[in-house]
Amino acid sequence: MIIDVYKKVTVSLGGKCTLGCKHCYTNTRSFSHALKITPEIVIDKLLEEKGNFSTICISGDTDVFINQAEGLALLKNVVQQFTNETIMFTTRIIPSQTIINKIVELGNICSLKKQLFIPCISLITYSYPNNIENPKKVASSTERLDFLKHLAVHGLPCFLTLRPTFPFSLVPLSETEQILDYIGNVPAAVLGEVFLQF
Repeated sequence: MIIDVYKKVTVSLGGKCTLGCKHCYTNTRSFSHALKITPEIVIDKLLEEKGNFSTICISGDTDVFINQAEGLALLKNVVQQFTNETIMFTTRIIPSQTIINKIVELGNICSLKKQLFIPCISLITYSYPNNIENPKKVASSTERLDFLKHLAVHGLPCFLTLRPTFPFSLVPLSETEQILDYIGNVPAAVLGEVFLQF
């Protein structure tokens, strides 16, 4: 668990992410994977630090929906235990329709409390497959963009997270333009990310 200078705490369920995205920092030899933990342990750790952060970001080293039931349990517990903090989560996975419905419900609960609940849908290119993501593990770019549109239509302020976006030698500008043309003004924000190589 990391709390940054902007009072954002980043948490995950730990373990090794099985998506195998080729650009991801977790694939470097020097990366040390955190032990897998339960949603309950994450909540206990957050409660120990309550008051020290204003945003909870469920992201980090593993996708929140690698295990869909555990990911949903974590989101539900965060919504129940934290009533003022902004809640964000990032995913490349489209969960089952049942879980999508629960995500919308959680968003509505937060909205009634005047609390931000922000799904961040992550992708790299408009063309798919793209030699970076495993097509057996993640849905196509347009399917993920349609997932974002679905959540937004149901009132959730979604972020489109393009990772990595720069340099354009890695992901051509035309790919980013196609994504933005497809999604239009649906996202509340579009986040780009630089690919750093050491």
